[in-house]
This record gives sequence, structure tokens and C-alpha cells, in this order.
Amino acid sequence: MQRAFLFFIAFFVSVTSAFAQGVIRYVKTTTTGTGDGSSWANAAADIQSMINASAVGDQVWIAGGTYLIATTLLMKNGINVYGGFQGSESNINARSKSDLDANGTIDAWEFTNATILDGQNATRVLSYAGNSFNMETTWDGVTITKGYADKGAGAYIIANGKLNNCIVTQNNNRNSFAVYGGGIYNNGGMVNNCIVYRNTIGTSYFGGRVIHNLTAQGAGIYNTGTVSNCMIFDNYCDCRADGSSTAAADGGGIYNYGGFVNTCCIYNNSIYAISSGTVSTYLGAGGIHNSTIPSSKKVAYVYCSTILNNGENNIYNYYDDYALANNCIVENSDLEQNFIRPTSFVGQANDDAQRAELLRASWRLKQGSQYVETGSLTNLPDWIINGTDLAANPRVSNGKISVGAYEFDPTVNVIKLTHLDNGIKIYPNPVINSFIVDYEGFIQVKIYDMLGKEILSQDTNGKTEISINHLPKGIYNVSIISEGKVIGNSKIMKQ
Repeated sequence: MQRAFLFFIAFFVSVTSAFAQGVIRYVKTTTTGTGDGSSWANAAADIQSMINASAVGDQVWIAGGTYLIATTLLMKNGINVYGGFQGSESNINARSKSDLDANGTIDAWEFTNATILDGQNATRVLSYAGNSFNMETTWDGVTITKGYADKGAGAYIIANGKLNNCIVTQNNNRNSFAVYGGGIYNNGGMVNNCIVYRNTIGTSYFGGRVIHNLTAQGAGIYNTGTVSNCMIFDNYCDCRADGSSTAAADGGGIYNYGGFVNTCCIYNNSIYAISSGTVSTYLGAGGIHNSTIPSSKKVAYVYCSTILNNGENNIYNYYDDYALANNCIVENSDLEQNFIRPTSFVGQANDDAQRAELLRASWRLKQGSQYVETGSLTNLPDWIINGTDLAANPRVSNGKISVGAYEFDPTVNVIKLTHLDNGIKIYPNPVINSFIVDYEGFIQVKIYDMLGKEILSQDTNGKTEISINHLPKGIYNVSIISEGKVIGNSKIMKQ
């Protein structure tokens, strides 16, 4: 009897463990093998069918490639979906990442094998099934693009829904009277470690002298939940009317309606509103509009973020007692004299040269900045104090926190060269006039242009400064050679 009981317990534990782990279903751009999704060799080509076949705790893995979305994909309660696979991995942590934008940092969303969900400018890409989620439901490692809807053109997220390590770009949200969330409409969920850029929203009414209130809010994100550790830039909000219609544009980057925004970099977003009739137009903030309804007693928070170079206003707090910004770098006349700027110009980029400068800009704190370790820990939630900055470094060190999205790092943008374990470092990157090669030993440093032509060679022994002041702006390849063999390669950007 005892032996039978022990057998039953072992069997129960085994079954429970297997259930907790869940089933993995596999998707590729074309069907392989049986197409039942049971393995990479038998991958399905229909993402939604694999989600529908899954139960709570299951996962769907999607290989890199472009998936044309004809009907909105629906998140299902408790099912986690992951993209960015090459198509043979057996471990989720084996997904490869690369420095795709050559800025010296491999960001959370830079998957080598991009999984692109393309709404074809015809449908919202991602939404939800049912009325609510009672457990975490995640989409991770996908690119959401070319969605079209009047609320959350790219993605509509609800409570316990989560977008993680995603790219959200080129989604378009238009309607005659009201639009919300060009890239994402986050209704109580979480957006984490994502890049949200070049999404647009717009309203237009040209029906004569009829009173209508036209509203466009949150070209990048409309948020009532949490947005954390994200880059949000180049989103555009456009509202046009005639007759007796009002036109209001708010939140080119984010419209934060009673939500949390934490450790984000928000720049070069813009808003535009015009009415040809007798009523005035209203412009909120090009960067982030921070708002709520006082009767709800819910406060809209923006924590530890860098909000610069946006059109109109960088941040606008509507109802000051219920809209708070804490430990943020926000450009205004009081800060301008002492802030070491990331760009040579103030405000939104308005020509090709300024746009190129923004692409090269580093938003990290520099030596001598007034914001290094001068932030306040007062009233900061524990999840921020114990969290990380936008570069995944600890947010608090020795009881101090910096202002803005980044903590100060004296070796900013250090690159550990690929395939090396010996501690060679190159910094800073991007480079202005010179960079440091830090290595205890004799090596040869060679620099090549993007056509492969060698333009500089220098022997080093120990930490050495290498001048490239004579080189034009651009991206260069660096090779490190030891005893006649190339032991690592990297890229640097000359500003």
C-alpha cells in the first residue's frame, strides 16, 4: 500500500510538473513536415491557430520572417508568444541578438532573426480575446508594423497583457473624430523594453459648420498601465478640422492617462492641430501629455525619464495635483545652461542634418552633468529603486540615483569585442575625436571604412588613446590583431 501511494505521489508530481511547464508550439513562415506545430520540423504557418490550440501555461515560438496579418491576432489568456528564433532552438535564451543599428549596444529588441507581424495597413496587428486576463499573457520579441485602427493601430493591450522586447513602428491610426494610440493602446497592461517609433495618428473633419470635438492622443502610446525602459521617438500626431469643429492634439510620444511611465527616453515626437473655422485649436505636449481625471483620485506618474527635443512641449502635466514627474530630464530654459546636451540644437529636428544628428545622439549622462547621482529617492516605488536603467544597469548605487533614463557610466557604451573573453574594451562609442583601447598586452588596432579599405593601423600595449579626429563622420570597422591573428571585430561611430 505504501509503495503504491509513493508511486501515485511520484506520478502526480511528474504530471503536475509537465503541466506547469506547458506545451511549446512552433511557427515558421511556411509549413514544414506535418504542420501540426509539434516541433520546428513540423512547424505550422498560422500563428493564430497555434495560439487557439494552446492552453494556459503553453507557449508559441515563432521563427524570424515576415508574417502578413489579414485578421487581427488575438492574445489568449495565459499563453505566451515569443519571436526572434532562427528556427532550430531548444531554449528560449538561445535567441540570437545583434547590434543591428551599429550604435555599440545590443538592445533588448535587437533580435538577429526578426519576427515581423505586418498588418498591411489594413488591420490592427495585435489585440486580445475575451474580456479580461487573470494571469500574465506576453508577446515577446516581435516587430509590430503597418497596423491600422482608430484605437491601438499596432497593438491593444489590457490588464495582465504584456509587450516585452518588441519593436513597434509605422502603424497608422486615423478616424474622422477621435483616435488614440498609434503604436500601442495600453489599457492597464505593461510595455517593457520596447522601441516605439515612426507611428502616426490623425483626425480630420471637413463637413461644414457643425460642432465636433476632434481629438488625437498618443501617437506612440496611449497609456493607462505601465510603460517601462522604452525608447519612444519620431511619432507624429495630426488633428485637422474646419467649420465650428475644435482640433486637439496631445502626446506625440505618450499620452499618459493615469498610468506609470518609467525609465524611458522620449524624443523628436511632434503634434499638429489646425481648425479653419471660428474655434481655437489645442496643442498639448509633443513629448508626453501627463493627465487624469481628478475625481478618479488616480495620479499619472512619470519617473526617471529623459524627455528632450520634442515639438511644441516636452511634457505637459494636466491637473498638477494628479500628474507628477519625478527625477526626469526635461528641457526648459532653467536647465538649458547647465545641461550637457546630446545635440547641438534645441527642440525638434527640422532638417536632414539635425535628423542625422539625432540618430547619432547619445542620451546617456556625460561627465560633469548636473544630473549624475543628484536624483531623489523620496516617493520612488521600490520596483524602480530595485530596478535598472535603460542600459540594464542598477538604478541605485550606494544610496544614490541619477536623473533621467540612464545612470552615469564612465565607460559609456563600452564594447566587449565579439568572440573575446580576455577583457578588451573600446570606449566611448560613438566617438568624437578619439577612443580608448584598453588591454594589458601587445595588440595591433586596424580601422577600415565600410568598403573594407584600411585607413589606420596602430600598435598598442596597455590602455591607449587612438585619435580619429582626421576621419569624416560615419561608421568604421575595428579589428584587433594579436600575433598575426584577428581576435575580435567591432564597429565604432564617428560623430
